[in-house]
Amino acid sequence: MPSVYVVPGGGLSPVDRLASGFDEALPRPAGALDTATVRDLLPFARAALRESFEETGALLGERDGISQSNQPAEATHWQAYGERRLQPAFRRLQLVARAITPAGSPIRYHTRFFMADGTGLERAGAGDGELEDIGWCPVEEVLRRPMPEITVLVIGEALKRWRAAAGTHRAPLFYCRGDRILRRAGSTQGA
Repeated sequence: MPSVYVVPGGGLSPVDRLASGFDEALPRPAGALDTATVRDLLPFARAALRESFEETGALLGERDGISQSNQPAEATHWQAYGERRLQPAFRRLQLVARAITPAGSPIRYHTRFFMADGTGLERAGAGDGELEDIGWCPVEEVLRRPMPEITVLVIGEALKRWRAAAGTHRAPLFYCRGDRILRRAGSTQGA
């Protein structure tokens, strides 16, 4: 999506289905989730950490003193964590929302969005060049920048959760009906 602000992300890669070699304990999401999200929650979390590293050079981890050396060559993101003695912050990842693009869209996305406390975020490079502008700025400024409507909605959901700090929000499902984006309070089985 050229010339708009988006969060790092992408599709599942085969490496996301393989164990990272680190502690992969995820917090249990509140509420019922659809079958596909439940089945692939850990691969989605691995993909979120991988895409964040690939696109921004960011490693979200915790100083642990550990070192991993048994990672396959294609798992450069896990190797980067091990080289810096960081435990990937799986336990801080929270599922924020699931979004599905409209059926008539030329490019279809069925996406899960995660958020995490940025404590322990380290830059291990500048990213792969896919993003043109990487940096930190106040949320109020971010929300004034050009971005897809779904990104604005998901950032709003993340802010609600962060401000509430309760961790009990259900991950909403965003979907389109006609030209309207609709929000369901939380995903349910089979949704």
